[in-house]
Amino acid sequence: MNIIYKYFCILLFIFSHYLSTGQGILINSGQLRIEGGHIVIATNGNWTNNGTVNYAIGSTVDFIGNALQTIQGSNTTAFSNITVNNTGGGIILGRDISTLGTLTITQGNIDLKDYSIDLSTTGTLSGESLINRLKGTDGGGVDGLGTGTITAIRTNPTGNVAGLGLNFTPTLVLGNTIITRGHLRQPGSGTFTGNSSVFRYYDIQPTTMTTLTVNNFYYWDNGSGDPELNGHPEANLQMYQRVNYGGPTFWEPRTSNPNTVADFVSSTTVNNSFGGIIRITLGSTTTPLPVELINFKAECHNNVTILSWQTASEYNNDYFIVEKSTDSKNFYTIIQVPSHGNSSSFQNYNTIDFYPFNKTNYYRLHQFDFNGQNTYSNMISLNCKSVDLNEDIIPIMPSNYCIEAILQGIPGKTYQIKLTNVLGQIITIKTFTITDSRQIVRILDYNLAFGMYYLVMQTDTKNISKPIVITY
Repeated sequence: MNIIYKYFCILLFIFSHYLSTGQGILINSGQLRIEGGHIVIATNGNWTNNGTVNYAIGSTVDFIGNALQTIQGSNTTAFSNITVNNTGGGIILGRDISTLGTLTITQGNIDLKDYSIDLSTTGTLSGESLINRLKGTDGGGVDGLGTGTITAIRTNPTGNVAGLGLNFTPTLVLGNTIITRGHLRQPGSGTFTGNSSVFRYYDIQPTTMTTLTVNNFYYWDNGSGDPELNGHPEANLQMYQRVNYGGPTFWEPRTSNPNTVADFVSSTTVNNSFGGIIRITLGSTTTPLPVELINFKAECHNNVTILSWQTASEYNNDYFIVEKSTDSKNFYTIIQVPSHGNSSSFQNYNTIDFYPFNKTNYYRLHQFDFNGQNTYSNMISLNCKSVDLNEDIIPIMPSNYCIEAILQGIPGKTYQIKLTNVLGQIITIKTFTITDSRQIVRILDYNLAFGMYYLVMQTDTKNISKPIVITY
């Protein structure tokens, strides 16, 4: 076996500059050693690895053909360099692979299907174009339905990392970071589950979570919405980030600037991780992704009930009706509240029920569109007579110019309230001596940057921290 292997290596070295095969390469057992130069998989041959491949740095495997070629086999292949020069559509992955050098697309696509390409710490993607690109299809060849990804690992990344098509600048150094690009269309959230994103998304998984300035989120478009836009009008493209602020997980619309000439969108992220990952994609203002209603809540204050809700986006929204019931079945109208109509940013609403029943009150929102269509929110309930009067701090609809809260505690007692950022840095400290068991207090009355903050109250028995989100 050793003699045969030695002769094989000698022959491979002799023909290492160009070794062509019409049947492709099949490695059933043993090892294939690529010493240098090029191995050319031509005449529509495939690469099938059921054994072990060892390569020298700088070696290249070229896929050249006029019909689809496949990388497959029971074992993963670690390539040094790959060149795809296929006029018949490109190559299809039937197996996970890695490339530690350059993955060059000269002609043809690379269809990831449901497999992955690992660029590790040194690999790069090169040569992508409108007609020669990465994509992900399902078993029927439908674009945007494949779960395959391409991933790179970098330390303190910035710019267009590994040529993956996302150019970003972090606010802080990210540390060891995994950057993943996928082509599975992302479903909308809430009332927009029927909508879906473009055929591209990115996951950034850093060691240190921070905000990013997205200089360029690139996409491929030929002027008619193909091949990646999934029906989204290019001029109305908008970046969305997957977030959770303690309620539902949803796609947050980010202020965006589409460049329809150079085919990219510029935006920023918020310091909010979805499972430790910053996930972003593109949708549009005409086909939005986020949930409409983020939250709907009720709070007791003296003898009235404060009702508040927040929307992440609105489309042809005419008005809200707030309804109340004593039995959760028969509702009647308290008040009608006009809406913002069309919006792709956060909108806050509140109203007051001045005459709550002396028992459990049930509330719901009835939302009406301009065309007469209407939907109901989830139902919430509250009994102000049985509210726990333990010490607490309850934010009231914060904005960037005013932060107020309901301070719940013991009349005559003095409480210290801190406002901090997500890093725990103190922005302001206020001291209040309350005269009622629930009292509205003003924490801040000047402009504050958008983002997440915390109200912190230290009592004799516990430390209370409540998140607030400044959105406008």
